[in-house]
Amino acid sequence: MGFDRWLRAYENAVSFHFSNYFVGHLSEGTSMLAGAGFTEEKDKVHWDMSVVKPLSVEMPRSMVLVVVSWNIPMSQWLKSYVFKTSMKLGTFPAILVTYTASALLHFDTEEEEEAEGQLLTGASALLCRWLRAYENAVSFHFSNYFVGHLSEGTSMLAGAGFTEEKDKVHWDMSVVKPLSVEMPRSMVLVVVSWNIPMSQWLKSYVFKTSMKLGTFPAILVTYTASALLHGLSFHLGAVLLTLGFITYVEHVLRKRMAFILNACILSRPCASDCSHRHKKNVWVLLLNLVFSLMVVFHLAYLGSMFDPGSDEQEVEEGYAAIHTIQRWSELNWAGHWVIFASWIFYRLIQ
Repeated sequence: MGFDRWLRAYENAVSFHFSNYFVGHLSEGTSMLAGAGFTEEKDKVHWDMSVVKPLSVEMPRSMVLVVVSWNIPMSQWLKSYVFKTSMKLGTFPAILVTYTASALLHFDTEEEEEAEGQLLTGASALLCRWLRAYENAVSFHFSNYFVGHLSEGTSMLAGAGFTEEKDKVHWDMSVVKPLSVEMPRSMVLVVVSWNIPMSQWLKSYVFKTSMKLGTFPAILVTYTASALLHGLSFHLGAVLLTLGFITYVEHVLRKRMAFILNACILSRPCASDCSHRHKKNVWVLLLNLVFSLMVVFHLAYLGSMFDPGSDEQEVEEGYAAIHTIQRWSELNWAGHWVIFASWIFYRLIQ
């Protein structure tokens, strides 16, 4: 029981870390787009702005380097204007003063939060809601990666998860593929890469068995079975069934467009000897990029309800239906409208 609590604590910590990395890298990107964050040397421009260093936090040499790498501009400012000024009091008092100043800078009163909320209106508020949705989704993703890689490690320690070929042992067990989720080609590959053993089991024993009903009914049956295996709750059922609609519409739409355009834009990458005429044209790559961005959009929409700040008991028991409806309402049901528009477009070109 104590070990489980420590695993949950570590999972929460890693989830919080990646929320900070997301904000840090977002600030780096926006600064560069604004024309800041570079140094010029001998007529050469170096885009070297750094806000956070994840590797120095996740694989730390010391807590000092963790603090410095967590928020580099903030740590530099505190060192220059607080720590050095307070050193006349002594090292330990200076450290206390510095961290007290940091705590005050991170503190928001209810009045300040309300004022910030009133300032965020219209497009700014909508953008902030989508950024928060994406942040929640990425935080939830990394919780899944943690569990997946932990299961890989424990399986290997138990002597499982390998294949033997010509007296050579290959430790090739794979439970999750993070890159295929964070930089997706299609939602189909995201679903497969999210939990590889589970997707293989569902494909073999549910999807193929249900194919006699037709492709779309088989997909609904498969995602319903997945919802039941995850523990029946409204928010998981809503997410998984919506995911079923997304994967089906995306699959049939890309298959139809690939036929019309004679291009490699299927949900899965084509083989090198495929019959498509257009393989690596610029417009083909751009079209695949558009579909990839649409998948990221859907992942943010679906992951918006998995709030890492929610009560732990509420998370374990399952979010209430009102929570799911409220989160999707805040995003104007955009994901469902995009699915519907994609299906209409598919029917028009069918």
